[in-house]
Amino acid sequence: MRLVAKIFLSVMAVFSVAFLAAGYFLLSHSLEISVERELEFALRQYQFDKFSVQADLIANEEEFQALLEDENRNPEWFLRELSRGMEEPICLIAEDGRVLYSGSSAFDDLPFDGLAGGETKYQVVNEDGSCYILVGGRIAREEGDLDFITKTDITPVIEQQAVLKRYFLNCLLLAMAAAMVLVFVISTLLTRPLAKMAGAANRIADGNYHERLAIRQKGEVGELAESFNRMTVAVEDKVRELEQEVQRKEDFVANFAHELKTPMTSVIGYADMLYQKDLPRSEVKDAAWYIWNEGMRLEAMALKMMDLTVLNHQEIPLVDVPADEFLQDAVSGLEPALQAEGIRLTCRAQSGYVKMDYDLMKTVLLNLIDNARKAESSQIVLAGVCSGADYCISVSDDGTGIPGEELSRITEAFYMVDKSRSRKQHGAGLGLSLVSRIVELHQGELRIESTPGKGTRVSVILPAYRELEEAPEREEGREDG
Repeated sequence: MRLVAKIFLSVMAVFSVAFLAAGYFLLSHSLEISVERELEFALRQYQFDKFSVQADLIANEEEFQALLEDENRNPEWFLRELSRGMEEPICLIAEDGRVLYSGSSAFDDLPFDGLAGGETKYQVVNEDGSCYILVGGRIAREEGDLDFITKTDITPVIEQQAVLKRYFLNCLLLAMAAAMVLVFVISTLLTRPLAKMAGAANRIADGNYHERLAIRQKGEVGELAESFNRMTVAVEDKVRELEQEVQRKEDFVANFAHELKTPMTSVIGYADMLYQKDLPRSEVKDAAWYIWNEGMRLEAMALKMMDLTVLNHQEIPLVDVPADEFLQDAVSGLEPALQAEGIRLTCRAQSGYVKMDYDLMKTVLLNLIDNARKAESSQIVLAGVCSGADYCISVSDDGTGIPGEELSRITEAFYMVDKSRSRKQHGAGLGLSLVSRIVELHQGELRIESTPGKGTRVSVILPAYRELEEAPEREEGREDG
């Protein structure tokens, strides 16, 4: 059952029950008050008529007694004369139960079994569509008591109540009709935004993630629509991220397969040549060198892949490390390779403490300096600067640089700006991807600035734990020869 129908039926059921209950109690209370008022009037009228009849009987006691004792005469004409001045019909009954006078057929079947001395009884009687009140009591006489009964017609009161019932039913029908229209309109207005949301949700489920609700209502509905729009924005962003992640994974697999294919093809080709042919010593050495070279690249790629996999599935404990000592220690291990290639290395480090994993951050520095070395640099500058709550470690070179359109992708796995040069130097395109992941685990930020032909500056910004006392910057230069 739809929400509109549920709201409509629920409200109409509650409205009908409440209206009927209110009408029932109102009409019942009105009838009760009217009957009580008529009963009070009937009792007063009974007392008045009883007093009148009793006074007339006392005044004509001898004549009335003679009529009662004479079996050949009926006292009815005498009693009829007594009742002429009375507004309500009366009935007189002798002690032996003989009806002396009855002014109405209502007295033919009296509801009273017997009336005691001073007792007054009353009864409401419905008969043939009429309703009346019978009030009875006893008139005391020395010669014999008489039962005296009066009849008060309250049929107009009952008829008026029936008119009120018909009027109430008409009002109920009109109110129900008006309520049906009003409830239908209100429930439709309330559920229309929900229907729009349902339609929008279906379109989003079909792939239309740009869907938005144009609902500007105030109150809960407007807040719900605004929350729905925020949700669709979040869904769209998440889907875009998932699509990008899927694309990156597809590129990763494709690049990985390609990177494996190239060295494996070379290894298989040279190995087959060595197996199939008898080659001179010089050609055997060349073939073995190619096999060794490609094997080294495969080994480097396997190690980097293993590091990335491990870093994606573990938490790294961080400790306080003196940044300047860390940088000097990392630089000292690169001296032989840099001297051999004629590259000058300058290290400038301010004092400060940084929370880090020593080995992982050393891997970051080695990768950055190695990239600078592969960029045909003549000079590399390693700097550490403490600025407020951050400690910035930067590696600058004067090498070939990176084109601007390549900067956004160089941290992707297997992405290489110059593929031929990278392969020649055993590169796998995983260095900056590994660096980016390690910096992320340290809650740091990686920034890359480069100008083609002038060099590159890579900065790693880490949260500083605390500064040491000011100390002069340390500078160390190394140069071959």
